[in-house]
Amino acid sequence: MEITKIKSKIRRPFKSKREKLLQTLITKLMQAIKKIHSGQNFPFGDFTLTHQQIMILFFIAKHKRGVIVKDLANFLQVTPGAITQFTDVLVSYKLVCRERTTDDRRLTKIKLSPAAQIKFKKFKNDYLFSASQAFENLTINELQEFIRLIEKITIKDKG
Repeated sequence: MEITKIKSKIRRPFKSKREKLLQTLITKLMQAIKKIHSGQNFPFGDFTLTHQQIMILFFIAKHKRGVIVKDLANFLQVTPGAITQFTDVLVSYKLVCRERTTDDRRLTKIKLSPAAQIKFKKFKNDYLFSASQAFENLTINELQEFIRLIEKITIKDKG
């Protein structure tokens, strides 16, 4: 391989102001996410849940009629196979259940189990209170602006 080809594959260092700002933004976002979840276990009854499992429970709880694997995979931006692995554990914990859809027997909906529905409200409140501590220094206006900016990013991502 020629030296020029090797050099072209090496990523150049960040030079523009925008690139430096984006690098800082990504670093700060990762730090914020880490702070939100730092040192926390997420007990749900007798079980400790991972971040992905929590996100799945929140998504399912928002959709009372249940969700299909494809929707969960799109939401978490993972493969359907990964969703199956995550939900297998939640099924074994009896936190979610799978039901065949009546209109298309090939599809399976995932719903919160009756036991999880009872415990979820308290879990949600405890989790949100704990996570909200990372944002305690932000004013209402700053929170609204932060949400607006995050939505702008996620809407562009979906388009």
